[in-house]
Amino acid sequence: MAREKIRWDQSFALGVAEIDDQHRQLVNLVNRLIDINQGPRHKQATVGALEDMIDYLDAHFSAEEQLMIDRDYPGLEDHRREHQIYVHQTEAFVTAFKDGEKNLSDDILEFLQKWLVEHILDADRRLGDFIKGRGAHKV
Repeated sequence: MAREKIRWDQSFALGVAEIDDQHRQLVNLVNRLIDINQGPRHKQATVGALEDMIDYLDAHFSAEEQLMIDRDYPGLEDHRREHQIYVHQTEAFVTAFKDGEKNLSDDILEFLQKWLVEHILDADRRLGDFIKGRGAHKV
């Protein structure tokens, strides 16, 4: 059974342009992995997509965390821990995949997809509300 892609809609929008644009890119990266998994599996394409995901996660999480620091966001440490969990788990998937221990199975895709959606709709939503409440949403 084919895994359904994440469909971006307004429920994901935080109203913080920089973060919303980055979240769209993360959704695109997860959807790229779903496409690769549904087509003929090429290890190089999968490794490339997973590495692109990690690179983008580093850039996005750094930008998001800097925004939290700049705005004195009280939930910074908890939010940062969530980011670290996602990065570490994604890196573990890449290592296991490269070593031939894991394929790009539904459990990996489910983790990447579910975590991203839940994180945006919960933790990032709280951050967006905090930023907008401070009148600083034109980032």
